[in-house]
Amino acid sequence: MVLLEIATVPENKVSTAQRQHVATLLGLHQDEVPLLHIKGCHLSQGPHGELVGSCPKRPSDLEAKIGVHVDTKDPSKQEEVFGYVHLKTTDLNPELALELPVGDSTNPANAKEGTGFIPHRSTLAVPVRPGQVQLGDSANDITANYEWLHQHGAIAVFAYNRRNEHVDETSLLHRGYDQNGTPYAPCGRLCHSNGYDYQAESRQYVCGLPCPPEERQHCPHRYGVLGDCHRMSFKDHPRLIGPIQRGTKVWQRLYGARSSSERTNSYDQEVISQAHPLRMRGLKAFRFAGAIRTLAQLLRRALHFVLDVTYTRAQSPVVQT
Repeated sequence: MVLLEIATVPENKVSTAQRQHVATLLGLHQDEVPLLHIKGCHLSQGPHGELVGSCPKRPSDLEAKIGVHVDTKDPSKQEEVFGYVHLKTTDLNPELALELPVGDSTNPANAKEGTGFIPHRSTLAVPVRPGQVQLGDSANDITANYEWLHQHGAIAVFAYNRRNEHVDETSLLHRGYDQNGTPYAPCGRLCHSNGYDYQAESRQYVCGLPCPPEERQHCPHRYGVLGDCHRMSFKDHPRLIGPIQRGTKVWQRLYGARSSSERTNSYDQEVISQAHPLRMRGLKAFRFAGAIRTLAQLLRRALHFVLDVTYTRAQSPVVQT
């Protein structure tokens, strides 16, 4: 941090105010101070005549932090961003084709999105109900989030976050199950699900004897109707085991509905880019701005729904008898 850095300059580039500030700071007369220019810092006079120095490299917003997000130009890299991160939840009703933003949380940019899921979800007006499906990206793929939703009877559909796990074929075979939680049979083939046991909170997998007859003769599980059987419980594998098997068509269809949340976030970005954003500082100001945007978008979508229904009803044919 630089508090004072000066450099001598020609007379035509001298700032009288800066020269006077340096003279006051050193206790000298202005004529005794050489021709100089203050660089690398800001020096100003306070309301009571005191001199205030500040480093321009120090951010003016001390509550904002540095976070990272995926680089839009190169998805394989991450880009540092200074500021705040907004978490927004969208309630999706497929029957009514409604996508309503129901809550917003704002934190410094270095906050971990996954660990903030439970505090964020707990404050929403829409409670967590049994059987309710919660969609989220890979940042929310944390064991604590699965366990919390499971306690409330909800179903988590989060994208898989590999982190530092080795997902090559050899490592998965050594581990005993793939990224979707599907175990391998002793012969190395993947098993398939034979149903979820809600009472035992576990899923049973069977191989189904897909091997050719000549290989089956040497299989120790050939006498079983379904071959090798393997059971995996939610208690042991909360990230992988649940009522909806990860990686199936049902799971992919549900996760595909998360695009509604992306549309909500994209609309916020479009509004900000087209408007003239105010210069704000502090977590309180950004939280207020995020709440206002969420409320405005909620009212906008609710109004569009009412107008669409009114227009549709008006176009309905009238049957006369």
